[in-house]
Amino acid sequence: MTKKRVKFVLVAVVALTCAQVATAGPTFDLDAKSASPLELTLEPGTYVIEAFAGKFTAWNRWGSTVVWDNEKNGYTQGWEMSVKLTGDGIADTWLFQDQPAPYTPNFYATPQDALANARVETIVIPEPGTVKFSFVINDNIYTDNAGGVSFQVCRIPAPGAMLLGSLGAGLVGFWRRRRAF
Repeated sequence: MTKKRVKFVLVAVVALTCAQVATAGPTFDLDAKSASPLELTLEPGTYVIEAFAGKFTAWNRWGSTVVWDNEKNGYTQGWEMSVKLTGDGIADTWLFQDQPAPYTPNFYATPQDALANARVETIVIPEPGTVKFSFVINDNIYTDNAGGVSFQVCRIPAPGAMLLGSLGAGLVGFWRRRRAF
C-alpha cells in the first residue's frame, strides 16, 4: 500500500469513528382503519417526531366526508392529524395537532391541509421503556375511517456525540491540510 492510500484509509476510519451525527430515523405508517397500536422501544434520550407525506398524509374518521360549519367558521368533520403517544415514564401526549392539549382536533378540507398544519414534536424518554403510538378516535368503528399518519422518529445526538463528531471532522480537515501525519 502506498502512503497516500494508507492515509486515506486512516482518515476514513477516523471520520467514521468520530463523526456521530443524527441520521434519518425509521419511518412508520399508522393506518386509521386499524385499532392496533404501534409499539416502539426507545432508549433514553431526546427524539424528534415528524409527520410526512408517505403512505398516508392524514386521516378522516368519517371516510372522506368534509363538513363546513358557517356558525363555527370551520370544519366540523374532515381530515386531521392526531395521534396519542402513551408509554412508561412519559405523560400521555397528543402529537401533530396544530394546537396543544386538551384534545380538540382541527379538521381540514384535504389531507394536505392537515399535514401542512401538523406540528413537529420533541419528546424526552427519561428511562428505557416501551413507547406506544396509538390512534385515539372518538368512535369505535375503525372500518369507516380513511387514511392514516406516516411519521419519522429521529434521535437527537447527545452534546458529547456532537462534540466528538466535530473533533473528528476537525482532525480529518487538519490531516488533509497538512498532507502528513
